[in-house]
Amino acid sequence: MKPVTLVSPHHTSKKRSGLRVRKSNSTLIKVYYCVKIFDDELYNNSAKYQGRFNKMRAVVTRVKQASVEIEGKMFSSINKGFLVLLGVHNDDTEEEAKWIADRICGLRVFEDENGKMNVNPKDAGAEILIVSQFTLYADVSSRRPGFSDAARPEKAIPLYELVIRECENRGFTVKTGRFGADMQVASVNDGPVTIILEK
Repeated sequence: MKPVTLVSPHHTSKKRSGLRVRKSNSTLIKVYYCVKIFDDELYNNSAKYQGRFNKMRAVVTRVKQASVEIEGKMFSSINKGFLVLLGVHNDDTEEEAKWIADRICGLRVFEDENGKMNVNPKDAGAEILIVSQFTLYADVSSRRPGFSDAARPEKAIPLYELVIRECENRGFTVKTGRFGADMQVASVNDGPVTIILEK
């Protein structure tokens, strides 16, 4: 932290805790730690803010139908339900996977008899198609995206599979893509309704 200079007439210089303090004939201006505490608090709040965007992500689309093709062949498909693009971060744990699954299964975005988004997917008879999507962690600070924040397969696959199991345990029919495969994903967005979940 850069020294802070407080100017007073008839002063002499003295350093305290990394801050430059000026002493007048009558008053010693004590600033010892106040600026440092404020600076640390700003840093901690900034770190917390940045951390909000560095965990598991899911892009959830309400669809009339969705499907995955691999090597020109139909691999999986659903009718009414959710297409979920799921990204796993380097720092993710089972806690994030369970949280994401709970939110996916509880999103009340299907229409009730009044045309309002108020019905959860279970009551709407929805199916779920979950596709791994590491590009959700693209770093676009340059023109060529980087993906260093995305978890490696040895970590991502177990958490991806845990999200699938958690949804199945709640009684949903869950279809998937194939992790790491070159997939052609098609969907008919109903609404459109697309929601981003981040833990």
